[in-house]
Amino acid sequence: MQLYFIFFVVLILLFILSIILISLIFTTVFGGIPYLPSHPQRIEDMMQLAKIKEGEKTVDLGSGDGRIVIAMARKGAEAHGYELNLFYVLLSKWNIWRAGLSGKAFIHWRNFFRTNLSSYDVITCYGISYLIGRIEKKLRKEVKYSARIIATSYEFKNWKYSKKKDYAFLYKKD
Repeated sequence: MQLYFIFFVVLILLFILSIILISLIFTTVFGGIPYLPSHPQRIEDMMQLAKIKEGEKTVDLGSGDGRIVIAMARKGAEAHGYELNLFYVLLSKWNIWRAGLSGKAFIHWRNFFRTNLSSYDVITCYGISYLIGRIEKKLRKEVKYSARIIATSYEFKNWKYSKKKDYAFLYKKD
């Protein structure tokens, strides 16, 4: 009986490891950003700049483990996240469920570059040097004029921010 249990545990571990490996390969091949968890203070800075209002529709681009999506949902938003890595999509969904925010926070396994972002009131993103230009161009083209965009770590090169808090930058469409 113990041998069956050990075999079952090993199978589950191999399955989980294969999902992680496939997810990492998928993310690398399709141009994903490596996962870098946001520090709680940085998330708080982002939320202060965003000034999320109850009922607004928000999105985090490259949502990782869902912590920013969860923070936005806790502010009363209908919060969405886009993530390429299947492992982090599943982890985010688990974290959302544990936080009791199912129905208020949503994670999509999809490339945000292939998604229309015009319906969102607040957009957050971690700007990484080799993608920040593409993200800036996409957002300038798609977002509505009332949208608030929070970029963290890197600022947009051709777009002047209206406010800054440490490494978080607030942009509004002009």
